[in-house]
Amino acid sequence: MRSFEGNARRRPRRKGPQATLRQEEPADPSRRRVLERLVGGAALAASASLGLKIFGQEAQQPPSGLKERPPVRQDAALPSPASPLVPEVSPVPEEPSPEVRDALAPYTFLTYTPHPHAISMGELAGKKLSALYAAYLGLPDDTPAETVQAIPETLSLDFKENLADLWRKKFHFDSPHSTPEDERAYREHFLKNHPRLMNLAESLWRSYDPPHTHKMSLDDYIRTRIEPAVEKSHKAFMGAMYALRTDRHFYEKQRLLIEKIANRVNAQTLLSCALTELMPSQDGELNRQMMDFLCRNAGVDFINRIPSVHDMLPSFGPYQITPALFAPGGSGFLAEKMEEYLPRGLMPSSVEDVEGSEQHVVAYITAMEHIVQFVGTLHPREVAHAQDVFDHTALPLLHEEVTAFVAASHHRPAAAYEAFKSFILHSRVPTSNTRPLARLIDHIEEIDLRKYTRKALANYRAVSAPEMLAQARGDVS
Repeated sequence: MRSFEGNARRRPRRKGPQATLRQEEPADPSRRRVLERLVGGAALAASASLGLKIFGQEAQQPPSGLKERPPVRQDAALPSPASPLVPEVSPVPEEPSPEVRDALAPYTFLTYTPHPHAISMGELAGKKLSALYAAYLGLPDDTPAETVQAIPETLSLDFKENLADLWRKKFHFDSPHSTPEDERAYREHFLKNHPRLMNLAESLWRSYDPPHTHKMSLDDYIRTRIEPAVEKSHKAFMGAMYALRTDRHFYEKQRLLIEKIANRVNAQTLLSCALTELMPSQDGELNRQMMDFLCRNAGVDFINRIPSVHDMLPSFGPYQITPALFAPGGSGFLAEKMEEYLPRGLMPSSVEDVEGSEQHVVAYITAMEHIVQFVGTLHPREVAHAQDVFDHTALPLLHEEVTAFVAASHHRPAAAYEAFKSFILHSRVPTSNTRPLARLIDHIEEIDLRKYTRKALANYRAVSAPEMLAQARGDVS
């Protein structure tokens, strides 16, 4: 690992801590509008229930662990009603020329032929799975809950096909209600307006090689992937804080509080955030089991390529990282100063450049940015009170509260900062190994953010050591 010490040169500001909440960016025109304008009014009836019902009843709306879908794009270049693509008499589209058909040929994730093989389902056998759980296994994800069948002992799976299917779902391809002509017209229109997304999907899909991917247990994933990234990132962060020890804007008590909170962010914290992004329910144990199954059978490379299926952003991987994390501006003053002292090359320059374990580095540094920015909002008296509260809080419980803050700020920073401050101000100094009266989640006012944070805590408890769980829940003294 590259040591920061001796390399404390300033680097250009990258950007500040931002929500991974999808910003109000224009998204694709709906499939309904596209087909209506491409093939006339008759196609509208044929596509009336395209509905983009990507998931089953459990996920009719984007799960709280995923981000809100951007508004519909109004400025996309759509064919006008007078376009030759819209016949005056027949609603059937004209036969596309060979050149038009060839436009989709380079995108092999659209036409891959599956090669499934039998896989033991392990802990998932006997469970009834829908929504994203089913999608990860290549099963129908829109089956009504009352008709979902239990997972058998073995299933024939092809994870390369499953990954292609996830990207096609993201783009709203393969509607069962669409004719082949309508489907081709929609895909061609999508490619014309979103070549960057199509190229990203093809690149990530092609580079996934199931026979040679790294397969391991979830415990090994934590030990060999997340923990080394956390160690590397923490060393770089502490080097930046050391370089700022003489900066008048980072007074000692403030730095000590930042470092105390940062020291509670560990591999389980990051994994709980990943599970909150990837899994559709608040069942932490089921989420852990699914992640373990994917690590063992689909491999780490599959997890690093899972797209965020509820938006039209180039977002993928365990933390569903978005371009907003790499955009300039939006940073608090203290966070910007800290960023200047991070080692060069630690952070990728764009979401497309994020590879492998860099996913965990980006997630960790983003969490540090939120911690620095939050502490910068506190008055010196509040800093002193927070330090006193945390000094007398049992470490397992403090880990939970910091995990709640990291997850909430990953989703909606401003609301998370407000809730964490309220939590601190309403907390009494507890005695050793006793629970304070307040919990962070009790101070989150937004219902969806509270649900998201509760989901993160359930995931954290599922992946943490049993003895830590017992202490955090107050089951032991």
